[in-house]
Amino acid sequence: MTSQILDLVRRFKVLCERNPDKSEAVVAIEVLAQLHECSDVTTVQGLHDVMNAAIERMWKEGVSNLSVISACELFQRFITLATLDTVDFDECKRVLSERAQIFIRKVGSCRRKIAENSLNYIPNGSVIFLHSYSRVVLAALEYAASTQKRLHCYVTTCAPSGLGAKMTKALAKLKISCTLVPDNSLAYLMPQVDLVVLGAEAVVESGGILNMLGSSLIAMTASSFGRPVYVLAESFKFMRCYPLDQRHIPDEFKWSYDHECGSLSPSALLILRDGNNCLTQDENNCDFPEMKTAWADVEAQRVPVIEQKMPRVDYTSPCYINYLITDLGVLTPSAVSDELIKLYL
Repeated sequence: MTSQILDLVRRFKVLCERNPDKSEAVVAIEVLAQLHECSDVTTVQGLHDVMNAAIERMWKEGVSNLSVISACELFQRFITLATLDTVDFDECKRVLSERAQIFIRKVGSCRRKIAENSLNYIPNGSVIFLHSYSRVVLAALEYAASTQKRLHCYVTTCAPSGLGAKMTKALAKLKISCTLVPDNSLAYLMPQVDLVVLGAEAVVESGGILNMLGSSLIAMTASSFGRPVYVLAESFKFMRCYPLDQRHIPDEFKWSYDHECGSLSPSALLILRDGNNCLTQDENNCDFPEMKTAWADVEAQRVPVIEQKMPRVDYTSPCYINYLITDLGVLTPSAVSDELIKLYL
């Protein structure tokens, strides 16, 4: 079974490379459906275990980790809702396969629905501020342009990933007027902008989002200038997670997976001593065992911490978001928790 999972993970990577316009989450769901059909397990619990192992491996291989996690979790819950209705496993497996195909069809239509739902929120002649690269935002703008709406987009470079250049090229290919701008031009350009449109890697229970680093700053700046912020996100990105602020984002969401050492890559933390001397936490704890006391832990919380490596994503509070435009409809941030309950029940 391990070799079967590895084969499917390799297939996941190949499909992601061959279909750059398709979300990694959608590819992951299709791969899970294939795993379900070719699996030789004979119990529902065994099927769950195999799928969980495959999800973990795909999460480590995926580029957009958060959407892979949330989409696969929803997929598992959706297809297993009917498992208790029959005692015959072969019949149960057939029902699961049918539900898997239903879920894949639903997921495949998300972007089109979002594009249609967003049309009324993108007026003709709009100047739009964009951040990073988002397939669903691109699809919505393409749909708006197809209705003869004139648009101009300012796209941040999104350093250091440079995904803004990718977004600009995609917009230019669709013949949508766009300008690639530096990340630090935000305050200068905001008065000229009509609205801000963001994608999301995950929509959390509070109605806020986890998205590419810099999204929170853009939303805060837009709010201070009185510009609306619309977030476009598929419902399979709704995640049961409730960060209170940036520090409460789980580490597995903040950092990319390090394939060389086989673990998450956290930031290197420095502790300031007397304003001059800097010691890493590892040096401080490992070289002096007597420092590993409760009092030392308390003291460690009192000194400033400097992060030497920035995370991939940040948390945008719902207070800076006007509407979440999804395939379920146009939602206020406060309505997200209700939709999450519906999705996971």
